[in-house]
Amino acid sequence: MLRGVARRPEVLAQRPVTSERKKILSSYGAELVLTDPLDGSDSAIRKARRIYAEMPDRYFYADQYTNDANWRTHYDTTGDGVMTLELSEPIREAIRHHGQAAYPDECCGALIGRGTRVTEAVTLPNTTDEGPRRRFLVSAADYRLAERRAAESDRELVGFYHSHPDHPARPSQHDLAHAWPFFAYVILSVRQGEPAELTAWRLRDDRSTFDAVAVVACTGRHDT
Repeated sequence: MLRGVARRPEVLAQRPVTSERKKILSSYGAELVLTDPLDGSDSAIRKARRIYAEMPDRYFYADQYTNDANWRTHYDTTGDGVMTLELSEPIREAIRHHGQAAYPDECCGALIGRGTRVTEAVTLPNTTDEGPRRRFLVSAADYRLAERRAAESDRELVGFYHSHPDHPARPSQHDLAHAWPFFAYVILSVRQGEPAELTAWRLRDDRSTFDAVAVVACTGRHDT
């Protein structure tokens, strides 16, 4: 489709965008316009609509989210796929240690790597003012710090982790309301101060619910 248009296409997306996707879009001649995810999960959609409204004669707006072919393609081709997240034992242990040290409060941190493989778990402060025993918050400054740390080493911000003190390692309604579809979320249950089950999740594109992600072992470098 990109090679079949006369003008250079503009693709709007929220950061982060993987280096692989950037290379693919560039190879087709597309210009990638990135928006700040802190402006909300629909920031790229809103900007695309605004650009089209201002210059309708210049652009064709594909509007993938109201196109039935979008969800149908995912249903037919990727619906049966098994999502995975690669976490080495040292990274899992680092998350467990952070959760145990923060107990009875929730801990939080960033996951940095490439694709589905996490190569670093970065501890971040829990800046919530709603009570750290039942809530966590990654500040805008800490988000950008993690994003910059990933970019400086030619890696990506894969997602985030946090703990659930004395609660199951399953997403809460608060988690659902504050998650972004393009990240992986690792949740560690800490029971009576001891690390317990560790799970991973990804939010659906329509933000209706989380899907479980299989956590698989991997070997190799762990950055501390």
